Amino acid sequence: MQRSVKAGVDTVEHGRFLTEEDVTLMREHNTALVNNLLWTLSPFTLRQFPEAEEVARQSVQRPYQAGLRMGIGADAYPVDHALAREAEAFVRLGMSEQDVLSALTSINAEICGVPDRGLIAPGKLADLVMLAANPMKDIRALREIRGVIKGGEVAHWHVEA
Repeated sequence: MQRSVKAGVDTVEHGRFLTEEDVTLMREHNTALVNNLLWTLSPFTLRQFPEAEEVARQSVQRPYQAGLRMGIGADAYPVDHALAREAEAFVRLGMSEQDVLSALTSINAEICGVPDRGLIAPGKLADLVMLAANPMKDIRALREIRGVIKGGEVAHWHVEA
């Protein structure tokens, strides 16, 4: 991993066993960490490897406390609300709701090379979701999408009957 960072990779995926030295090197090279936790925290994994919870905690807290640029992925995990569940896990393991929302939006957009997305600001592309509640107070609100605006146009709107 260190050779890859020194060679200039943009991101490190997963980062389960990052050391302090790894995190420092990634910060020096502006390498982002794109982490995901669902498989590590799955009941199957935790039954087989009870230490997996602590591994996941360190894979969030060590880079987060060091101020490393972090995105969040779902690794195409086949469950409902996979990205929302990832967000919930990151909050449970120590990230603030605000930082998790930034990781899911503006930081992920920056990492993916589309910095014109992920922020609500003049000149930015208006891709938005409307939620039933405020995710800054309860990150589980990400599971209750009520509407989607894509490119400034309503793409989906959920109306309660």
